Amino acid sequence: MDSSKIKSIAFDLDGTALDSKGRLSNRLVTALLQLSRSGLCLIACTSRPLDKALPALRPLMSEAASLKYIIFLGGCGIHDTQTGKCIFFDKLNPSDIGIIAKDFQRFDYFAYTKDRCIKMKSENDFAFPKKIKQLTKFLLKRGESAFYNRSKFVNRKISKEAYKISSFHIPSEEKIRQFRAALPSSNVFINVNELEITNINVNKFYAMRYLEKQSAINLNETIFFGDSENDVMCLQKIPFSVAMKNATPQISSFAFSTTREDNDHDGVGRFLEDNFKSLSE
Repeated sequence: MDSSKIKSIAFDLDGTALDSKGRLSNRLVTALLQLSRSGLCLIACTSRPLDKALPALRPLMSEAASLKYIIFLGGCGIHDTQTGKCIFFDKLNPSDIGIIAKDFQRFDYFAYTKDRCIKMKSENDFAFPKKIKQLTKFLLKRGESAFYNRSKFVNRKISKEAYKISSFHIPSEEKIRQFRAALPSSNVFINVNELEITNINVNKFYAMRYLEKQSAINLNETIFFGDSENDVMCLQKIPFSVAMKNATPQISSFAFSTTREDNDHDGVGRFLEDNFKSLSE
């Protein structure tokens, strides 16, 4: 790889830049900030909502020449860290949200807007699984509110503002097929142990293409690091793509290269050190 051609560095967070404890290593932060000072544009790409991505990325936002963009919710929006504004967003179709709300009445689910996560509580009010309890506690600590599906106000608000809807209740394969048929303008998929529904066009590559169209980056001069299914299109379409050692063989097959180490052993940091001469000078 000719590192002199690289002008932008884009990286996934969980399973890639972050270790299994959700932290950026000092080695990686040092490498990225040094490359940023030399003029490279840094872009974080994550499935996390913006308010959960920012704390993890704070070490890269400590100076003027640092992280430039955060692609959040898997490509639903782009946050410009220099202006503090969201420069791109792709919301769910309101008619699709109505169908989802009707089908999900018996289950807890979460609607993500630009600046918050709204917990939609089931009408059955059953005992929550531990993971949902923890997330609810986190949201309440941040001052978020829990609402009921029966609230017309909340449903009307969500129908105008939701980027993504997710649930820890995983429907049967037949039900997922029915969802996909009933929601032609939405993308219905399983991410780990969570059902996610977004606009049909939403993915990280779609957001990266938006930045290219705005002349913010050139994808032919960008290196991308990823490890999971929602990184596949970037790994396929971006010429200088790198899969993590901890990625599955199928995911790795889409990438131009692979890191020597996994995300718990500075895979991204070591790759940058091996390929950018300026880091060893």
